[in-house]
Amino acid sequence: MSYLHRFKTSARISLVFSLFNLVSLIILLVAINISYFFIWYTDQKDASFYDMNVNYQSLISTSTSDNTEAFRQYILQKDTVILPPDDAPMVCSNGVSKKIHGDIANLQNRYFYTEGDTTYFIYSQNYEGIGEVKVFFDTTPYVTSQLIIIKMSTIIILIFLLAYFFLGRWVSRYALKGLQTIAVSAKKMASWEQIVQSKIPWPEDDEIRVLSDTIEQAFSKIQKQTETMRQFITDVSHEFKTPIQVMHAKIDVCQKMSEARNCTAENYMEALQTVKQQTKKLNQLLETLFFLSRVQEGITTFTKEPVNISHYVREKVMQYKEQYGIEIEVHIVSWVKKEIETTTFDIMLDNLVSNAVKFSLAPVHLRIELSEESLSVEDFGVGIEAKNLEKIWEKFYRNDTGKEGFGIGLFLVQRLVKLYGWEITVQSEAGKGTTFTIHFSA
Repeated sequence: MSYLHRFKTSARISLVFSLFNLVSLIILLVAINISYFFIWYTDQKDASFYDMNVNYQSLISTSTSDNTEAFRQYILQKDTVILPPDDAPMVCSNGVSKKIHGDIANLQNRYFYTEGDTTYFIYSQNYEGIGEVKVFFDTTPYVTSQLIIIKMSTIIILIFLLAYFFLGRWVSRYALKGLQTIAVSAKKMASWEQIVQSKIPWPEDDEIRVLSDTIEQAFSKIQKQTETMRQFITDVSHEFKTPIQVMHAKIDVCQKMSEARNCTAENYMEALQTVKQQTKKLNQLLETLFFLSRVQEGITTFTKEPVNISHYVREKVMQYKEQYGIEIEVHIVSWVKKEIETTTFDIMLDNLVSNAVKFSLAPVHLRIELSEESLSVEDFGVGIEAKNLEKIWEKFYRNDTGKEGFGIGLFLVQRLVKLYGWEITVQSEAGKGTTFTIHFSA
């Protein structure tokens, strides 16, 4: 089979087509020869016994010993052997080989007899008063004619094989013309849209048409993902560029104030605080991208340890208030202990809070609730339309609100929640706000 892979597809199809027809021809010719043989055998047997049967009928009507002997002599005029009843000696005609005379053991229950290069068919029939009569028929003419037929058949088969090969190659090339059209179009045309415009005008369930449509759909998805990835890279670059510019500007201001000898300690502390906040923001972005990569590679587990998340969430809330300068209403049950990995838990909570801040209306007000059963983050912002609720979990999806971001936050949150064995739900009403709830018992 590996040798066949060296041929083009059209050549392989035509070769298989030719071999199939070759086998079919051989089976047909064998069947014809077998049928011809049985017909020939029956005809020869009937012809061999016809005269003897006619004479035997006359013998029965006038049965005498003289007539029986006369019938025996008549039989022995042919190439025959008589096996009399009662274990009497075998009687051979003069037409059969002298070798057969001593070969009686090899004649019992035989249908053919070989002597030298000659093969005889043996036809047997019993006659009352005579015994079993075996008629020998030389098959040399039959074998000669069959050899001629086989030789002619071989030549015909070879001719048909070549004809089927070239015919099959033409048919397969015609059948694969659609694929060739797609390949040529793909090489010549600049975009897939141009290829789609020249669709193959074949039935919709045609195999080539189905393949063409499948390739079209796959290419469209790839093109869409490429555009999304390009936009993602642009957004990521912007997200990284903004904090770097802020830090650079703050440091530049401090530097100029120092040169003018009017930079106070408060100015330095303010600059350091700004650099710290922006550095933290960059670190969050890097952590998010790192875990996006791990999720894409099929992350299934991570190291967890028991943590009092009540205390942990309270500390995070203080950081959010300082970072965003917002009001956060907190309802936290004391001593809620869960097994978490702090980095991934940070990603989930940070993304939910930053998402709530981003889509809130001024003045920003959030509500964070924690119990043994769940953790929820609620905002009172623009909300999400019902038709978009399922889309928010898609990678790179961004609601058309003009807000910054690159659409992976909620995708990562959902994936990480599933890895924890938890469940996340969303409730939202356009213009009134959104609540994301992580249920610790899925």
